[in-house]
Order: sequence, then C-alpha cells, then structure tokens
Amino acid sequence: MASGTDIKQRILEKALDQFLQFGFTKVTMDELAAELGMSKKTLYKWFPTKESLLQAVVEMKHEEIQNGIDGILLNEGMDFVEKLKRYMAFLGEQLSKYRAPFMRDIQRNAPEIWKQMEDFRREKVLSDFGKLLDEGVQKQVLRGDCDQQLVILMYLSSIQGLINPEVLSQLSFSATEVFETITKVLFEGILTDKARAKYRVGRPASFRTRKETPGLRS
Repeated sequence: MASGTDIKQRILEKALDQFLQFGFTKVTMDELAAELGMSKKTLYKWFPTKESLLQAVVEMKHEEIQNGIDGILLNEGMDFVEKLKRYMAFLGEQLSKYRAPFMRDIQRNAPEIWKQMEDFRREKVLSDFGKLLDEGVQKQVLRGDCDQQLVILMYLSSIQGLINPEVLSQLSFSATEVFETITKVLFEGILTDKARAKYRVGRPASFRTRKETPGLRS
C-alpha cells in the first residue's frame, strides 16, 4: 500500500506534467483526479485548491533545482570549466521544460506564485552564480579586469529581461535558446583565453549556435 508521501509525490508529478502540457488554467481538478485514478475527495484531501497544488509543484521544482545546483557547485573533484559547463547545461535543461504559454499563464493567473518564481531565480543568480564567479577568480580562470558585481548584474538583467513570457512571445526563440546565447556571450567574454578554449571543447550540443548546428532554423 502506497504511503502518504508516495501519494503526494505522485500527485505533484502528474500535476506538473499536466500544467506544462495544457496550462495551469486549463487543467481542472476533476481531470487531474481522473488522470491519477483517484477520487476528487482524495485529491482535495491533499490539496484543497488548485492554487495550493500549483504552489506545492513550484516548491518541488525549486527544491529539485537547488539540489541539482548544489550537486554541481559543491563537487570538489570537478575543475572549474567543467563545473561551469555542467551548471549551464543543467539550467538550460530546466528552462527547456517551461514554455512561454505556461509561464504567461502563471504570470497572469497566479501572480503571487509567479513572483515567488522570479524571486527564486533572482536569489539563485545572486547567490549561486556569485559563488561560481568567486571560484573562477580564485582559480584564475576568469579575467581579472571584469568587476564581479557588474557581471552578476548583467547576467541577472539579461535573464529577467529576456526570459519573460511577454518578451518570448514576440521572439522566434525558446527560453533555452535565449539562455544559451546569454551564457555563451557572457562566459566566453569573461573567461581567460586558456579557459575559453577549454570551455569550447566538448561544449554540449544544446549550447551550439544555430549556425553551428545542422538542421536548426536560421
């Protein structure tokens, strides 16, 4: 017999899948209960409103992202350039799961939760990205003539300004493509020549530009 924790996790994972696929406002609790093969009464026992369910889903994703980032940044056996590539690949992978319609739906119909998502993103940039820069400076793989606080602000402003539902809806780029371009331009600019060459070697396919990748639209 499934434990309460297992039931709750199953609800959260199914809700996340449905919200991403159809949008938060279009998924009803009735439909979700049917997908889960449980009664509405059981579903409401765990989550009395769809908003409380969305809140729990967002918290679950934030914990998953934080654990993933910590696993990379705290890995002492990984050199800085490899750590940087894995950090960026992980964030790009996470962003690829969020389509502009889904983000726009949350922004318009659950503004308090949207603010939590933006605050989390801001805190991660200021904290984790700052730690990454500190390590890069200490290991002398980042250029010494680039002010760290300014680099952090540039990175944060770029992400907040471009990875936004309203902006993305006017572009022919996905959130992942925008993120990859931001990181490519920024990091290839602040790495030392030696570190930049190493960063480019073995760069994940998802980080290649459209011209570098056959089959992508130009």
